Amino acid sequence: MNITMPAAPKKTRSPRLFIVIALLVVAALAVAYWFSRGFITLDDARLLHADVQLNTQGAGTIAAVAVKVGQRVKKGDVLFSFDPQSAQDEIAKASAELSAIAATLPPEALQLVAMPNGVTSQQSLEDAIEVRRAEEKESRKKVEQASAAQAKATYEVNKAQVQRSRGRITAEQLADIQAQREEADAVMVAAKAAFERVSLARAGVEEKLQNLRNLAQRSGSGMSVSMRIRAYEGQMAVLQAAQGRLANTTVRCPQDGVVSELFIAQGSYLSSGQSYMRLGLVGDIAPLVVGYTSAKEASRIHKGQPCKVAVSGLGNFTGVVESTALVAEPPFPPARSEPAKTSASEGYFMMDIRLDTTTTYEFAVLPELSLATVSVLLSE
Repeated sequence: MNITMPAAPKKTRSPRLFIVIALLVVAALAVAYWFSRGFITLDDARLLHADVQLNTQGAGTIAAVAVKVGQRVKKGDVLFSFDPQSAQDEIAKASAELSAIAATLPPEALQLVAMPNGVTSQQSLEDAIEVRRAEEKESRKKVEQASAAQAKATYEVNKAQVQRSRGRITAEQLADIQAQREEADAVMVAAKAAFERVSLARAGVEEKLQNLRNLAQRSGSGMSVSMRIRAYEGQMAVLQAAQGRLANTTVRCPQDGVVSELFIAQGSYLSSGQSYMRLGLVGDIAPLVVGYTSAKEASRIHKGQPCKVAVSGLGNFTGVVESTALVAEPPFPPARSEPAKTSASEGYFMMDIRLDTTTTYEFAVLPELSLATVSVLLSE
């Protein structure tokens, strides 16, 4: 009697193994495809800073500098301060000269100086009156236009009310027409107020001119009085400027950022309009990398191509080509090798790469034109 033993069950491979193998194959093919497309590499690219150069409105000797390079600052933080002594000396000198001039003027002249519209020569006042009259004429024209618009809007409201009573328009339509009339009323009120302001300004200048003429007639030496009044006002302007400098001896930061470069030191003199520091900006600003390439390589690059960017001293980032352009000369000297010129007459092909990140403190404190290596993925 033969006894047949049942066959042992066949071992089946786990489906997970096939999934892992498939994923590895897909990844390998993707990498191979990636590299088969090729790269263009720029070893001499530079990181451009997102920054602003700050200039002073005042002048004087620097008493103290409150920040240093690399320091984070916020809007309103103290950056440096001027020595107040020079402003105090100017105030004392201007006050003394002002008092000396005032002693030579009759009381009526000082009252004339205190009036609005700080010009006092007869010709200047006459010119100012002509300007005010032109403004008044233009303002009157706007009042007339507003009045016409108001009258039209009132007519439309009256007509709409009749139509509403007969059921020809809805309540909402009537409300819209009434709102337009209210808007026309508001424009009319504003136009009248503006006309009154201009008229008062013109009348003020005319009054000042008449006072100056009266003063000249009484003094018998109008030219001399007029000149002394102008000298008084000029010295008053000097005094007010010195007082403003004294009130603004402390200079504060206009916005958040990082001190990337300082042009001042304690004891140095800063002129009005002179740059005192470079402020690196942080926030929603994508850093820009600029590089140069040859004509052959530039023909294979277009806007939107992905890039890998290694910034010296910071790390690796991704980005996209933002633009390419032909330039005569590079804005910065090469650090590693001469950029490839297309020909003696063509110049260089510049390529801008915008990084896929926002400017941070680490970007802002990097030296200006830090080196970067850019690999542009070719699409062909």
